[in-house]
Amino acid sequence: MFGNISKDSCGLIELSVRMQGKKQKGGGSGSASGFLVPLQLSDDLVKFIGTGESMLSPSVVVERMWDYVKENKLQVNIYFPP
Repeated sequence: MFGNISKDSCGLIELSVRMQGKKQKGGGSGSASGFLVPLQLSDDLVKFIGTGESMLSPSVVVERMWDYVKENKLQVNIYFPP
């Protein structure tokens, strides 16, 4: 884990550490976290999404809501000139 330990000219210990391998982001434990964790949906949200799934991750819920907005042409494009 540790590389060379030596004294420099000021008498301070210099420690050079070489990484043996890079860690995976998020700890690499394999379990989902944050926006990937499936959560229990409310009955109203299950009806809105329309798939009958009662547990979805927040990112999937947002994706399905955007699909609904686009399919029903509910997105309003507003231009604010500089």
